[in-house]
This record gives sequence, structure tokens and C-alpha cells, in this order.
Amino acid sequence: MTPGIYYDLSEAEYRALPAANYSTLKHMGVPALAKYEHDHPRPPSPAMALGSAVDCYLLEPDRFQEAYEVPEPGDKSWPNATCPVCGALPRAACQTKKGEPSKRCCAGRRELHDAGGKAVLSWEQWQQVQGIVAAVRSHRQARTMLDVSRHQVSLFWADAATGIACKGRLDMQAPGWLGDLKTCGRGLASAERWPKHAWDLGYAYQVAFYSDGWLALTGESLPWLWLCAETSAPYLVTVHSATKTWLVRGRDAYRRALRTWAECQETGIWPGYPCDDDPLPVSPPTWLPKINSFDEEGEEELEDEQ
Repeated sequence: MTPGIYYDLSEAEYRALPAANYSTLKHMGVPALAKYEHDHPRPPSPAMALGSAVDCYLLEPDRFQEAYEVPEPGDKSWPNATCPVCGALPRAACQTKKGEPSKRCCAGRRELHDAGGKAVLSWEQWQQVQGIVAAVRSHRQARTMLDVSRHQVSLFWADAATGIACKGRLDMQAPGWLGDLKTCGRGLASAERWPKHAWDLGYAYQVAFYSDGWLALTGESLPWLWLCAETSAPYLVTVHSATKTWLVRGRDAYRRALRTWAECQETGIWPGYPCDDDPLPVSPPTWLPKINSFDEEGEEELEDEQ
């Protein structure tokens, strides 16, 4: 793909183009795992599927009806699929032989549904999507971010140090900032809990990787904003600005990952966990309370006795 910024590239086209992305790089601490995840993408979890639906509704509303099938008003049954277990007709509740509601049957009916390539939302998911969308649109900062920005902006560039082809897809891009829409669980959008949650999920890689990609293509170093929406009622919404520390830490992490990626591609060897000739000694977590003043000195004494 020719390096550049693309505003009209579909998600399917973007995903099909071979290049390093942050989702793979954040797993490069164990190259064998990163390679497997890259070659064998897993189906999205329920949380990821919900986040994707919210992204589509808010960022690409014209495409939502083409990409998703939603229940009819008041219809809480599973979508169109005849149950192979009890024979229940489409949109009819599964039943046991005694005529009672069956959860065992309907658990797999969404996967069996043929919606012409559409993703199918259950009644509960559809209620969540509508609640999140309404909360985001009623939040002044969040609504402004959506209104003034370009959405789903694809970036393609070559890393100057390694020559590796890289790609990224910005949820939002506006004059003066870059942004990402994130859904999260109850309480995680708060300023107190968001930093740890974002770090644990590897978002530092994304902040630095996408920011550096934009810098390479435009010469602009722009602030990064997170639009965070919780997925449980009352669907609280916040907007956070990433400090420079996120950029520094994320850049250090993704640059190490890119160097490892380049080495693995050159050698064809994707190592797993580090292993020497001798077993690696491990201690209990440091946060465990001490017992009878037992500490590292006591551990060393035990080792000497052995």
C-alpha cells in the first residue's frame, strides 16, 4: 500500500492489507504468541462485539444497517434461525420437551443465523448500544468531538528505523488532535481507574504508534484524546487527554516490539517464553503480607540450607 492517509477505505480493505499494527505489536513480548494471534485471529468477545457496534453506530452511521441486524421493537427472541436442538421456528423461543423455556438450545442460535454477512445483535446488546449512543450524544465534549472530526482514517507508513510497513486506523482526526472511541465496564471511564485499565490493555502502544504514524506522514505532532463510554447503565461518558508520558512509554514499548518483529521476520524464528538450561526461580508476589517476619533474607537462608 502506498504510504499516505486514506479517508474512504473500508474496514475490510484496511484489515486485508499486510502491515504491522499495534494490536500485534503489543503481544511481541512473546513473539510466538504474537505470530499465532496474527495468523489465527480469534472471534471477537461479547465486549469487543458490543464496542464494534457502538463504533459503527457513532462513527459510520450510514453503514450500520448494512453491517448489523437488530431485533424488531419488542422482540426479545433470538434472530432468524431454526433451533437445531428443539426445532423452534425463527424468532420463536426455544422450549424443552415439557414446553418450558430452554436456555441450552438458544445459546448457539445467533451463530447459526444467516444474515447475509451481517453481525446480529441480541435484544440486550441492542438496548446497550442505544443507551451508550444516547449518552455519548448527550455529552457536550463527546458530541463536539464526533461533530468536528473525520472518522475511520487509515494511515500507512514505513518505519524509518526498520523499514517495516506499518498501518493504523484512527477513530477520529480533527485539526489539532487525534482521538479514539473506547467502551469499557462500569467505573472504568473515571479519571482514577482509566489509566490502569488503558495501560493493561496496551493502549499506550496505540497512542504512540498512531501518533508517530501521523507525524511521519504530516510532520504534525498532535495531542491524543480518548472518548470513553461505559457499557452499563447509566452509561457514563468521559473525555481524557493522554499526557506526554503515554507517548514516551508507548514509543519505547512499540519500538522494541518493531525491532523484535524485524528480527523474527528475518530469521523466521518466533520464540516463546525465555528458557535456559536451568529452571527459572520464581518467588511469590511481592504484595503478599510477610509471615513471621519472613523476607528475602529468610528465603536466601533456606536456599543455603538446601
